[in-house]
Amino acid sequence: MKNVTKFLQVLMVTLLLAFAIQSQAQVTLLTQGWETAAVGQTPPTGWAIDLLGYSNYTYFAASGSFPAATPYEGSRLVNWDSWNAPTGYQNRLRMSTPISTVGYSNITVDFAMYLQAVFGAGDGLTVEWSTNGTTWTVAGTAWYNNGATAGWVIRTQALPAGAANQATLYIAYHFISNYGYDTYTDLTHIKGSQTGNLTGTVKNCFTNAVMANVPVSCGGVGPVLTSGAGVYTLNGINTGAQTITANFAGYVNYSAPVTVIGNVTTTYNFCMAPIPAVLTGHVTNAANGVAVKG
Repeated sequence: MKNVTKFLQVLMVTLLLAFAIQSQAQVTLLTQGWETAAVGQTPPTGWAIDLLGYSNYTYFAASGSFPAATPYEGSRLVNWDSWNAPTGYQNRLRMSTPISTVGYSNITVDFAMYLQAVFGAGDGLTVEWSTNGTTWTVAGTAWYNNGATAGWVIRTQALPAGAANQATLYIAYHFISNYGYDTYTDLTHIKGSQTGNLTGTVKNCFTNAVMANVPVSCGGVGPVLTSGAGVYTLNGINTGAQTITANFAGYVNYSAPVTVIGNVTTTYNFCMAPIPAVLTGHVTNAANGVAVKG
């Protein structure tokens, strides 16, 4: 019987952990395999090429020659023609139609890149992002096309927090040439972790009075201060099991588990207990001032 009980306990913990992990799993917000692009220099619908003052060396191809390569999947790859583009030449392959990341955090871009083992670093790209399609920000360091072994690899670029919970998000590949082998990219995904919101009222546990200016945090979001009515709101919290915390001078620090639901504003009210005071003194006989024992 003990073994059965222990097995059930382990099973329950496993299921809870699996649920927590699943709740944090990323959702694919966009997939682009370049299959709808004809061979040549015309990008698929929803994408555009910025020349950045240079000639167009961005191609959509069924295969590559320098180095020899076929697409990672499907029948198309993106070819930044470093083999012919002089050193320093640049193009930007960008989204012209945005996606929404409202309700999502931890935005990432992953893409297939073909590595060659002949030339050193220099030919490659940086991932950029924008919320208006015109002002672009570099998301991280450059990804170069050289490696110890030739072949396709998956690159993953995390976008800054500013890319999360946006009504419009664009991403771009900013190519640069070092006059070496071509830079090939393929299958692209934009992903994000679903988020939810928390709101509620904070009160004094003893008097039931609302508490203003209490710092409240949850799941790495915050702190935000409660309003004059004791109300807090936290937006963009990762879904699943989280911990809400609050602290206020003269009160016991508050901490409790909460469950955040994706794309839902959950109401969570709580109260804070004043720190107990300590009263000390002497009891004496009023008539003679002698201490009273007991």
